[in-house]
Amino acid sequence: TVFVVAADRDVLEYAITQELEQATPPNALNPYYSSGSAYLDKVFRYQMSIPPLRPARVTRYVRDLLADKGGIWRHLDVGLVASVLIPSHVGSPRRVKVLINNFALTYTLLQMKTKAANGIGDRLAQRSEEIAKLVCLRTEFPRFARTLTLDSRIPEYVERVVRRRRSERDGAGGDAPDVSRPDRQSVV
Repeated sequence: TVFVVAADRDVLEYAITQELEQATPPNALNPYYSSGSAYLDKVFRYQMSIPPLRPARVTRYVRDLLADKGGIWRHLDVGLVASVLIPSHVGSPRRVKVLINNFALTYTLLQMKTKAANGIGDRLAQRSEEIAKLVCLRTEFPRFARTLTLDSRIPEYVERVVRRRRSERDGAGGDAPDVSRPDRQSVV
């Protein structure tokens, strides 16, 4: 009998090493053999590592994934949506699919809403980049997205801080306003 176990080795090693009490004391001369790694090597005879999805390959992965899909994807620039929707820290194909599904759901709901209101349904594809940004924020940075509902000017503040830090880093000095102490009513 063969069992295939899909797991994150780093998480398992941490759990075994840090969270579980060891029956034998750690070997100070050879710490590997008294760690979680050694235990995993004993339990799992054959191990195969799957490399993470690199940022440069994410767009190609998304295009391949959506190549034969119809629906909303026929009218969208999939490469553009993927480049905005999927932040550089995402390396898991599962997480990429979560972002794609969230985008598709949001886009479809917006289509239905704008058709019912005789709104911007025809121009929705032109706003796919904005929708992708919104979905990315809601999915990957939910606390920040919730904060945006409290004050819509927060992206402006973030942009100013980034611009100021870039100018300081580049030695340009710059005339960007100081946003380190914004007025009390603008930031919650």
